[in-house]
Amino acid sequence: MIPIALSQDFDFGEGESKFSWGEPLNTDKKLTDLNLKIGFRLQTGLENQKEVINGVEQNSSDFYARRLRFQFQGKFLKTASYYMDLRNDRVDQDDRGDRQFTIGDAYLQIKNIFGSRYLKLKLLRAKVDVSRTQTISSSRLIFQDRPGVTDFAADYVSEGRRASNLQILGNYKRRYMFQAVVGDGIQSDIFTDVLGNTVDSVEGQNLMIGGKIKIAPFKGWEEVATETFFGKGKHFTFGFGQFNLSNVRYKRFNDTILETGYDRSLQNYELSFHYGAFSFVSEYFVFGNTILNFDTPNLRMSDSNGGYIQTEYVFERLNFISPFYRYETWDRFTGAGYTEKSTTYGANYYAKGNKMRFGLQYTNTKRGDNLASNSEAVNESRLILTSQWHY
Repeated sequence: MIPIALSQDFDFGEGESKFSWGEPLNTDKKLTDLNLKIGFRLQTGLENQKEVINGVEQNSSDFYARRLRFQFQGKFLKTASYYMDLRNDRVDQDDRGDRQFTIGDAYLQIKNIFGSRYLKLKLLRAKVDVSRTQTISSSRLIFQDRPGVTDFAADYVSEGRRASNLQILGNYKRRYMFQAVVGDGIQSDIFTDVLGNTVDSVEGQNLMIGGKIKIAPFKGWEEVATETFFGKGKHFTFGFGQFNLSNVRYKRFNDTILETGYDRSLQNYELSFHYGAFSFVSEYFVFGNTILNFDTPNLRMSDSNGGYIQTEYVFERLNFISPFYRYETWDRFTGAGYTEKSTTYGANYYAKGNKMRFGLQYTNTKRGDNLASNSEAVNESRLILTSQWHY
């Protein structure tokens, strides 16, 4: 592989640590106290997919924009800032077409609340920390597609894990961290059962409440909020989160049945560390009161659980080529044959860290018989060539 020529002032293999995303907009300080910055992110995928559905093998190819983002940040006062992005994800993937731009993150952040430099407040559309890999920016992921069980967690108690909310965040020297959050819950389009069915409407619900604590027990091994470390530094962190959504009232069967008093809970456990070139992350989830099938008169409920492990090794002397491995397992409805297991092998080339990078990944997913009988692929493989441009 031929390395891309880089200027001497660029921190090869890191990117963001010296040159952050975006471009400041020069403003006349005599006229405004607002500092603005704009930027963009483009992630692409060129994919070949093979599926076995009902005993028939199907092949397809696809070329799409996995994420297309325009980012805006404004700082005002000494402790306050606002961040927002407009996004159009999965453009031309499968049968989705051009789609439309929507608002992703959109939050006001205030530091030093209650007079403490270790506390800050976030208000409106900020991520609820239901999962480490879901909370980390997608620009800093090893693989641009997160594990399937974490995608389910992202919508289980808070739509897209960023339904309107208020958060108080604590961070003591990146060793002791917490999030306390209260916010909106779910909507009908993402309120799904094990088989992927949705309801007709959500009539009401209580506020989602929850929190998470994270600890980096060893001095010198402080938390770093990324999956890409470029062979530098070290960290060791573990955490636990508990989130609850109660009294959901919803209609199904063409608005003929009203269900009331439905509660959901989500538990998240995480462990991550890296030392130089080697990194490891693992998460485990427990979903309380998962519903098997909305399209049956009598609802069946059970817990669901799953998790993943992921490792990477960075060959710094080989132009930052970094092979990685991920294994996922998810029992969608405990002990009833609704299982899903997935294995991913891949490698990234960090031409300019997370600002310009390329990857090749192969993923194979196998599903249990009960999922396969619901017209889901019993076996699915994907070979994906990816790129990322973040400026």
